[in-house]
Amino acid sequence: MHEQPPRIALLASEAVPRAQASSYPPEFARRMLGRLKHPLGEPFGLTHFGVNLTRLEPGALSALMHAHDQQDEFIYVLEGTPTLRYGSEEMLLSPHMCAGFPAGTGLGHQLINRSRLPVTYLEIGDRYPGDRASYPEDDLLATLDDGGRWSFTHRDGTPYTAAAASPHERQVPAVALNPLMDHALDIASTDAQVEACFPVLHALRPHLVQHEFLSRIRRQQQQGYQLLALSHEGRVKSLAGFRLTEFLAWGKVLYIDDFATLEAERGRGYGSAVLDWLIDHAREQRCTAVHLDTGYARHAAHRVYLRKGFQPSCHHLELVLDISG
Repeated sequence: MHEQPPRIALLASEAVPRAQASSYPPEFARRMLGRLKHPLGEPFGLTHFGVNLTRLEPGALSALMHAHDQQDEFIYVLEGTPTLRYGSEEMLLSPHMCAGFPAGTGLGHQLINRSRLPVTYLEIGDRYPGDRASYPEDDLLATLDDGGRWSFTHRDGTPYTAAAASPHERQVPAVALNPLMDHALDIASTDAQVEACFPVLHALRPHLVQHEFLSRIRRQQQQGYQLLALSHEGRVKSLAGFRLTEFLAWGKVLYIDDFATLEAERGRGYGSAVLDWLIDHAREQRCTAVHLDTGYARHAAHRVYLRKGFQPSCHHLELVLDISG
């Protein structure tokens, strides 16, 4: 049987997204939500360097702050305005700007999407054998073994439990809630991931229409909206729609637009796990608080919120406008 020849050309946005979840140990993986990579080198059989078309949703990180001993890296911004952190410096980038990170400097680098719109960029790095990656802000080291696999240790050399393909080869990662249960938390980025959220959101918002659902979510994502979905056995059980935003009254906050669990799945801790992730994410993004509005009759949800420490703080008033004319 003849080996399939490499492709001659492809549309970059149609390259298959990386199936590998976050290769970081679980305690770091949840910080990588909102990132999706399309590997562009593998379809052509490239082995000496890697190329990724990468998308960052609002609030997402490119990677933990890191530096390589032997691998050079390069990025080129296609869309959006990410913030580049390099050593002790920060710089706002814009489309058609680029940056390079020579190996061996010890200067950590990272992109953060602090804007309300997605960021898309190309990243290129070599695959020099024997590389090590250090993480100046975290208790983490990554080492490339002779078989081309990365392993993770604490700074003192104590290993983490899992090794994976690359220290920052990841799409929107799956974060296990419990080692005994096959559940995962993901930011819904692809069309399929968003559409899988419809049954849960429709139960909360019955006015939603399925054939309009994807386009409505995409419009809201342009305004900073994100969907966090908890899945089990390929089905979304609980979710939250949220955004990072700023108010003169409260400063920077994480605002929860939508929060729902399928009725048949309530009482199993799914909603609690979603709220825990949101609260942790708000802390990591330096938010002053987590805010939400809730209907008067949603008593079961109120009990969950109160157990998490939420307190009533104001009245939400509504004036419905007639825009038919």
